[in-house]
Amino acid sequence: MQKRAIRNVVSIVALLACAAWLPAQAADPVPQERLRGCAGKKQDIERELRFAQESGNKARVKGLQEALAGADRCTDASLQQEREGKVRDAQAKVKEREDELAEKQAKGKKKDIAKAQRKLDDARADLGAAQAEMYR
Repeated sequence: MQKRAIRNVVSIVALLACAAWLPAQAADPVPQERLRGCAGKKQDIERELRFAQESGNKARVKGLQEALAGADRCTDASLQQEREGKVRDAQAKVKEREDELAEKQAKGKKKDIAKAQRKLDDARADLGAAQAEMYR
Protein backbone atom coordinates (compact mmCIF):
# COMPACT_ATOMS: atom_id res chain seq x y z
CA MET A 1 0.00 0.00 0.00
CA GLN A 2 2.77 2.42 0.93
CA LYS A 3 4.67 1.70 -2.30
CA ARG A 4 1.55 2.50 -4.30
CA ALA A 5 1.18 5.84 -2.49
CA ILE A 6 4.82 6.67 -3.18
CA ARG A 7 4.39 5.79 -6.85
CA ASN A 8 1.30 8.00 -7.03
CA VAL A 9 3.20 10.91 -5.48
CA VAL A 10 6.10 10.42 -7.88
CA SER A 11 3.68 10.33 -10.82
CA ILE A 12 1.99 13.52 -9.68
CA VAL A 13 5.33 15.29 -9.25
CA ALA A 14 6.41 14.17 -12.72
CA LEU A 15 3.16 15.44 -14.23
CA LEU A 16 3.54 18.79 -12.48
CA ALA A 17 7.11 19.10 -13.72
CA CYS A 18 5.95 18.41 -17.29
CA ALA A 19 3.11 20.88 -16.91
CA ALA A 20 5.58 23.55 -15.83
CA TRP A 21 8.03 22.66 -18.60
CA LEU A 22 5.61 22.68 -21.53
CA PRO A 23 4.55 26.35 -21.37
CA ALA A 24 8.20 27.35 -21.10
CA GLN A 25 8.95 25.42 -24.29
CA ALA A 26 5.94 26.90 -26.07
CA ALA A 27 7.01 30.41 -25.01
CA ASP A 28 10.10 30.17 -27.22
CA PRO A 29 8.42 30.59 -30.63
CA VAL A 30 11.59 30.52 -32.73
CA PRO A 31 13.75 27.55 -31.81
CA GLN A 32 17.37 28.59 -32.04
CA GLU A 33 20.28 26.42 -32.97
CA ARG A 34 21.91 25.10 -29.83
CA LEU A 35 25.24 26.83 -29.33
CA ARG A 36 28.22 25.14 -27.69
CA GLY A 37 30.67 26.19 -25.00
CA CYS A 38 30.39 29.59 -23.37
CA ALA A 39 28.06 30.85 -26.09
CA GLY A 40 25.66 28.00 -25.33
CA LYS A 41 25.93 28.65 -21.61
CA LYS A 42 25.10 32.31 -22.15
CA GLN A 43 22.21 31.39 -24.46
CA ASP A 44 20.75 29.06 -21.81
CA ILE A 45 21.02 31.73 -19.11
CA GLU A 46 19.35 34.31 -21.35
CA ARG A 47 16.49 31.91 -22.11
CA GLU A 48 15.99 31.16 -18.40
CA LEU A 49 16.16 34.89 -17.66
CA ARG A 50 13.34 35.56 -20.13
CA PHE A 51 11.20 32.88 -18.48
CA ALA A 52 11.91 34.26 -15.00
CA GLN A 53 11.03 37.79 -16.11
CA GLU A 54 7.81 36.59 -17.73
CA SER A 55 6.79 34.75 -14.57
CA GLY A 56 7.72 37.68 -12.31
CA ASN A 57 10.23 35.71 -10.26
CA LYS A 58 12.40 38.60 -9.05
CA ALA A 59 14.82 36.50 -7.02
CA ARG A 60 15.45 34.18 -9.97
CA VAL A 61 15.88 37.17 -12.30
CA LYS A 62 18.50 38.66 -10.00
CA GLY A 63 20.41 35.39 -9.76
CA LEU A 64 20.32 34.87 -13.51
CA GLN A 65 21.50 38.42 -14.17
CA GLU A 66 24.50 37.71 -11.93
CA ALA A 67 25.10 34.43 -13.76
CA LEU A 68 24.91 36.25 -17.08
CA ALA A 69 27.53 38.75 -15.89
CA GLY A 70 29.74 35.82 -14.89
CA ALA A 71 29.21 34.19 -18.28
CA ASP A 72 30.82 37.23 -19.89
CA ARG A 73 34.10 36.16 -18.25
CA CYS A 74 33.72 32.57 -19.47
CA THR A 75 36.28 30.98 -21.78
CA ASP A 76 35.68 27.72 -23.59
CA ALA A 77 38.87 26.27 -22.11
CA SER A 78 37.89 27.10 -18.52
CA LEU A 79 34.37 25.80 -19.10
CA GLN A 80 35.77 22.54 -20.49
CA GLN A 81 38.05 22.17 -17.45
CA GLU A 82 35.10 22.77 -15.13
CA ARG A 83 33.03 20.15 -16.94
CA GLU A 84 35.89 17.64 -16.90
CA GLY A 85 36.21 18.19 -13.15
CA LYS A 86 32.50 17.46 -12.71
CA VAL A 87 32.90 14.23 -14.67
CA ARG A 88 35.87 13.18 -12.51
CA ASP A 89 33.90 13.97 -9.35
CA ALA A 90 30.91 11.99 -10.62
CA GLN A 91 33.15 9.04 -11.54
CA ALA A 92 34.61 9.07 -8.03
CA LYS A 93 31.09 9.13 -6.56
CA VAL A 94 30.07 6.15 -8.71
CA LYS A 95 33.13 4.21 -7.53
CA GLU A 96 32.31 5.11 -3.91
CA ARG A 97 28.70 3.95 -4.37
CA GLU A 98 29.83 0.71 -6.05
CA ASP A 99 32.09 -0.03 -3.09
CA GLU A 100 29.26 0.78 -0.69
CA LEU A 101 26.91 -1.56 -2.56
CA ALA A 102 29.47 -4.38 -2.51
CA GLU A 103 29.85 -3.90 1.26
CA LYS A 104 26.07 -4.02 1.78
CA GLN A 105 25.79 -7.11 -0.43
CA ALA A 106 28.45 -8.84 1.65
CA LYS A 107 26.38 -8.16 4.80
CA GLY A 108 23.25 -9.45 3.06
CA LYS A 109 20.57 -7.08 4.38
CA LYS A 110 18.06 -6.65 1.55
CA LYS A 111 16.84 -3.25 2.71
CA ASP A 112 20.39 -1.86 2.90
CA ILE A 113 21.27 -3.40 -0.47
CA ALA A 114 18.24 -1.78 -2.11
CA LYS A 115 19.13 1.61 -0.63
CA ALA A 116 22.75 1.31 -1.77
CA GLN A 117 21.57 0.29 -5.26
CA ARG A 118 19.33 3.39 -5.48
CA LYS A 119 22.24 5.58 -4.46
CA LEU A 120 24.44 3.93 -7.09
CA ASP A 121 21.74 4.43 -9.74
CA ASP A 122 21.51 8.12 -8.81
CA ALA A 123 25.29 8.50 -8.97
CA ARG A 124 25.36 6.85 -12.40
CA ALA A 125 22.61 9.19 -13.62
CA ASP A 126 24.62 12.17 -12.35
CA LEU A 127 27.69 10.83 -14.17
CA GLY A 128 25.70 10.48 -17.39
CA ALA A 129 24.46 14.05 -17.07
CA ALA A 130 27.99 15.33 -16.43
CA GLN A 131 29.31 13.42 -19.44
CA ALA A 132 26.51 14.77 -21.65
CA GLU A 133 27.33 18.28 -20.48
CA MET A 134 30.92 17.83 -21.72
CA TYR A 135 29.72 18.01 -25.32
CA ARG A 136 27.46 21.08 -24.99
